[in-house]
Amino acid sequence: LLMAAAFRPLCARLQDRIDQLLDRRRYQAARTIAAWRPTLREELHLDHLCARLVEVTQKALEPDRAALWLRTAPTMPASHLASLGSSPSNAAAAFRTASAPAPLTAPEVHDPSALLLRRQAGTPTTAPASPAFAIAGDDPSRAAWLHASSVLELDHLPPGPSAAATLRGDGLRLALPLVSQGELVGVLALGSPKAGPPYTMDERELLASLVAEVAPALAAARVAQVHDTEARGRERLEQEMATARRIQESLLPKTVPLLDGWHFAAFYQPAREVGGDFYDFLPLADGRLAIILGDVTDKGVPAALVMATTRSMLRAAAQSNAQQVASPGDVLARVNDLLYADLPASMFVTCFYAILDPVSGILRYANAGQDLPYLRRANDDVAELRATGMPLGLMPAMRYEECEALLAPGASVLFYSDGLVEAHNPDREMFSFPRLMRVVGQHPGDTNMIELLLADLADFTGAGWEQEDDVTLVVLRRTTADPAPEPRTSANDSPTAVAGNPDDTTGDILAPAGVGAYGDTPADAATGSDSPAGADATPGRWQTLADFELPSEPGNERLA
Repeated sequence: LLMAAAFRPLCARLQDRIDQLLDRRRYQAARTIAAWRPTLREELHLDHLCARLVEVTQKALEPDRAALWLRTAPTMPASHLASLGSSPSNAAAAFRTASAPAPLTAPEVHDPSALLLRRQAGTPTTAPASPAFAIAGDDPSRAAWLHASSVLELDHLPPGPSAAATLRGDGLRLALPLVSQGELVGVLALGSPKAGPPYTMDERELLASLVAEVAPALAAARVAQVHDTEARGRERLEQEMATARRIQESLLPKTVPLLDGWHFAAFYQPAREVGGDFYDFLPLADGRLAIILGDVTDKGVPAALVMATTRSMLRAAAQSNAQQVASPGDVLARVNDLLYADLPASMFVTCFYAILDPVSGILRYANAGQDLPYLRRANDDVAELRATGMPLGLMPAMRYEECEALLAPGASVLFYSDGLVEAHNPDREMFSFPRLMRVVGQHPGDTNMIELLLADLADFTGAGWEQEDDVTLVVLRRTTADPAPEPRTSANDSPTAVAGNPDDTTGDILAPAGVGAYGDTPADAATGSDSPAGADATPGRWQTLADFELPSEPGNERLA
């Protein structure tokens, strides 16, 4: 037993010595590969693993050239690839090599089932190995390329256009497919040995065992690289979106106006990192204050870009003439024409534009499709501030109705975006306009209306609410009575008449003389009554101008 135990290591040592003397190249290859195998599982970086595989193979067998290709996806959809040419030898073009300084041209691959591979590593770097090649679906040797642990002699594969022909043209003689779990991961190809006879059967078996171990490691490293790339991409996107949000927030007012006898408050919360809602306070040359609230269709970055553009246009239109303040309707009409020329067909902007005279308390306004603000009078009555007008950017040459409201001491106005009223609770019920109107009416005049609304919204939506749309709120409230000066008008304002009793200080809707706020007579506007559609054509009353129906579908707002 002792002799047998001593004989085994002695036999192994003698065999090792014989191999070293009789087959030095195989002996050196086995030693080199055996030394790398223990560290194979530690190689997690794809590029480093690919480079080491080629380096070890080059050192072990000393081929005149060696290269590694990894399977990849085309840079264009299969439907586009199918419309191109059919030469697989031109597949090189659609891939970006890891070491390539510039992108390659698009491949001409007719068969969408072709296996596309790009060169990942190779030595020497000056070797004319193809940067990429394809194994077509009708390649006669396709089955051999997909067989694990196979060693392909390229000169013995069928002639004609094929992946083997592409590699043969680059001076390569031996190809080893790297297959993991039935999927082709890559291909390792070698040229002829620099010295000595062609590769022996033992050397081919050694290479086959090597690629069988390397293929799963390559597959795992490639998955890790994809995850790492996606993580870096998400991190970069998050940083860019955070920067975009800071830029957008910088466009919103830093503070609310400070006017004697008036209180302002604002709240802005986008549904995503950036949003399409905006509000603004713009001091005018005649001492009045423009109040703007808008909402761009859609959310995210496209809406944020349109939001910034619209805000700049509104400011420019409002301050275009230092000698004369533009009326709300004129400002909206100018911006509408500018946006219509540039906005995509699927986008538009709703906007409420008002000008406040802080001395008289008169609020002159126009509306481009924005949700109607609520006027809450000191006696807790709530009314909508109505004015007709199409959203900005939908149709050219629009005109916008202008109306006025008198804000007496104790009266307040809530401007809001649809993200509030269209919020849903777990039962998919909407917050809704009636609920908002009721909450506004119950709001005590000396408390913070925004805090009350947000608390009611939180109670309605419940915990874990996922915000669906941007929420923007602006509140203005007249706190004290100023001396009663004559209402101030600018040169382009029409004379105004108070609807109802001019001595009533609860906050009234005003309208241009002779025309009610909703097309009614002043008396109708004072009582809030609307004449039914189709009434007689008495001047100043409702008339039916057209009667039509359209399906409630996206895009039909333009037809309407």
